[in-house]
Amino acid sequence: MKRHITILLLLAWMQSNAQINNEVVGDDAAPGITTGDNNTIVGDSTGFSLTNGGRNLFIGYRAGRTSSSAFDFIYIGSDAGQNN
Repeated sequence: MKRHITILLLLAWMQSNAQINNEVVGDDAAPGITTGDNNTIVGDSTGFSLTNGGRNLFIGYRAGRTSSSAFDFIYIGSDAGQNN
C-alpha cells in the first residue's frame, strides 16, 4: 500500500512540474525551462533564463535571453527584449 501511495505522489509531482507544448530550437535555447507552457523559442541562446513563463514567442539570436518568467511576450530579432 505504501508503495502505491508513493508512486501516486511522485506522478502527481511530476505532472505539476512538467512543461507542455513548448517548441525549442537552438543551442542553449531555454535550457532552464521547468514549468513554462506553450512557448515557441527559436535561436541560439534564445530564452536562456526562462524558467516558468508561458505563451511566448522568442525568435532570433539571444531574443528574450534575460526574461525568466515572461508571459505573453513576442520578441523577434537579435537581442530583442534584453531589457525586459
